[in-house]
Amino acid sequence: MKTHYEPSDNIDVARTAIGAAIAFAIIVGLSFLYNAIISVIPIIYLSVVAPIGYGVLLGLMSRVVIHLGKFRSRKKGVVLALLFGLAANYTQWFAYLDFVYVQDFQVHFASYLNALFGGFGLGEALGGVAEINEYGTWSIGASGENPVNGVLLTIIWVLEFLIILLYPAWTLRKKRSRPFSENQDRFYDQFILENLFQALYTSTKAEHGMAEDPLSYLKGIALTSRYPGSRVEVYFLPDENAAYVSILRTRIDEKQNEISMPVVNEFRVKSRDAKRILDAFPHAKDGFNVFID
Repeated sequence: MKTHYEPSDNIDVARTAIGAAIAFAIIVGLSFLYNAIISVIPIIYLSVVAPIGYGVLLGLMSRVVIHLGKFRSRKKGVVLALLFGLAANYTQWFAYLDFVYVQDFQVHFASYLNALFGGFGLGEALGGVAEINEYGTWSIGASGENPVNGVLLTIIWVLEFLIILLYPAWTLRKKRSRPFSENQDRFYDQFILENLFQALYTSTKAEHGMAEDPLSYLKGIALTSRYPGSRVEVYFLPDENAAYVSILRTRIDEKQNEISMPVVNEFRVKSRDAKRILDAFPHAKDGFNVFID
């Protein structure tokens, strides 16, 4: 018998396709804006900040599509984020080439779309990249006598490419899953007990107690008003045989925000035992915020 929640690795293909199509359309527009910002304001530091900002937006879009598509697979979510990163790199490069070669250092959305969807052949695009790398399009210093080209420009491009490609996937690394009901085709409701329990540091004893009698075990943990402590999450859905309980060690950071780390993560209990826990302790239903880990 399974003791913890195990995701099925399934996704809703139709909902994912719709979400991804909308996301790709948004990426086309974002890449145009991204190029406009870094081209019109050619500050070398912006070449670091802007890709991170783009990566953050791509990460948020990935989370929305992952939720819309009912992803039960972290790996597939990472693959989706990488695809968005590749699409962003591809489209922003065509925006840049159109800016330099077609519009003569002007930004024009219709011209960019034409370049993206057939205006530039692959050979022509690669030739343009090589020429820009040789001569550069902007300089360092007030005199403008130090063009950014060659090895330095290549390093900047590689870093930009990697940030836009990898940052969206990196933002998903700590995103916690929520149990999903394959029978009801929906995520479990999440409830957080309002009491702060004494801090737990190991899972063995806790899981043993939860396996015997979840309610009795939780009642046996002393309550506290001091951090570090433990928060208890209950994942419950009516008409399901199983429910899940997580116990998280919680502390306060320097900004007075709670930081939690799972000690017991999505431990399987009987649905009636989860209901008994919710009846015995004050609790609040937690909304599913796709943007918060």
